[in-house]
Amino acid sequence: MSTFTVEATLIHPEHRERAVTAAFLVDTGAFYSLLPAEIVERLGLEAEEDSGGVLTSGELVVHKLGEVRIRLDGRGRTTTFVAGPSGCSPLLGSLTLGAFRARRRSTAPAARTRPPRRARLSGLDQTCWKTRLLDSRGAPL
Repeated sequence: MSTFTVEATLIHPEHRERAVTAAFLVDTGAFYSLLPAEIVERLGLEAEEDSGGVLTSGELVVHKLGEVRIRLDGRGRTTTFVAGPSGCSPLLGSLTLGAFRARRRSTAPAARTRPPRRARLSGLDQTCWKTRLLDSRGAPL
């Protein structure tokens, strides 16, 4: 099992002069990408849509969703992000990866390639990566 990071540039969707480059931990088990509060504030992004979630502890939480432009390998797309707490690590989720049709480049057979196990990701705030997002009816997204 392995984890890996990619460098990507985040750009405000309407004010393209506002940009930040960051190293993202790739988390194929996460649907949305996660941005720390510092990046959201620095770019002046709006995260106004509420999305409920349940932590593995059973605690209910509400996260804010927003949109950001992301440039990866010279290509740009707009994607949905979750506004995370201050100090958490940026994560690149499957929705964003799918927009780029990105695949992990590996010489290992596909059957042996696994996404990173969340239980083994050390150093991340649990509220950043142990969240299961729910829709307005409480069903998992």
